[in-house]
Amino acid sequence: MKNYFVSTVLCIGFFAGNCYAANDKKDNGPGDESIVKACFTGGVEAFNDYIQQHLNYPECAREAAIEGQVIVSFFVLADGTIHRPKIVKGIQDKCDEVALRVIESMPKWKPAMRGGVQVASKRTVALNFNLES
Repeated sequence: MKNYFVSTVLCIGFFAGNCYAANDKKDNGPGDESIVKACFTGGVEAFNDYIQQHLNYPECAREAAIEGQVIVSFFVLADGTIHRPKIVKGIQDKCDEVALRVIESMPKWKPAMRGGVQVASKRTVALNFNLES
């Protein structure tokens, strides 16, 4: 029987170190329009742990040896709530459903900041479904 694993990759600059800590906010004066992208509370490692714990490879996909990447986009509202996740690229209905359910159930994120103010933003993540021999 094959073992399986699910891995994740956050797209759109998540790994660029653009997540902030509470004491990292800076006010650069009037007209400051600096932007900090939204990120999962706890950072990349916490996000990957969350996905590993909550994303279950569908049995029918394992049996059919379906592998691939499900790309999901969603909005992180100014209060950190996840809103309107949608499949950008799917691999199979059950895998897509599982990916959406996990994204919908995520805890609040640290919202994006623009000029020191929390704002809504769009994020995209890739969830990899891979079978290993």
